[in-house]
Amino acid sequence: MIIKLLDSSDLKPGLTVPGRQELHVWIFQAEEIDNLHKYAHICLRQLLSQYTGIPKETLEFGTGEHGKPYLISNSFTSHLDTFSSVSDIHEIQFNLSHAGSCAAFIFSTGTPVGIDIEQLNRRVNMDAVSSKIFLTEEARHVKSLTGDDKRLSFFRLWTRTESFLKGIGTGLSVSFTDIKIQEEYSSWTSQFICAPDGYVCCVSYRNL
Repeated sequence: MIIKLLDSSDLKPGLTVPGRQELHVWIFQAEEIDNLHKYAHICLRQLLSQYTGIPKETLEFGTGEHGKPYLISNSFTSHLDTFSSVSDIHEIQFNLSHAGSCAAFIFSTGTPVGIDIEQLNRRVNMDAVSSKIFLTEEARHVKSLTGDDKRLSFFRLWTRTESFLKGIGTGLSVSFTDIKIQEEYSSWTSQFICAPDGYVCCVSYRNL
């Protein structure tokens, strides 16, 4: 899978949707934004509008059982000529994440995707969370480390785990250590993305 990294300088009307073997990953930095959650969702609408040619105000979203957003087909009723095929409409997959002053987005066609970005200086009880969220050997490794090495290892595992669980649409409502979840993960790939200083970002996608 080819991963194309993009930022605000690449934002323009008429964006081409990712090909079948391609993922688009966007990372925006907004140092002076009061409400990053709102900003991230505004950016998501703008990106989807420029991919689809549909006015951002008319895009309609639904959410899965655990809150993962998706586009509702009604959004496309009067815009079918935007797409190379009708199937493209239903195969636009996306996910978003935000932390600190960064918002990150991933887009694909035809395969589920997830993304997570975290700020390395986030305060968290790393040993306790590791024991609860990660596989036993992973948690043991985190606990054996100290300082910056411990923090980097923890957040790499955290973003790996959350990007995958967001990709399957459950988020942290299920345990990554569950046998069925591990079986599903064997069909996925996780990959770390170049992120701004002080951040870790990971994307996950189901193998085609």
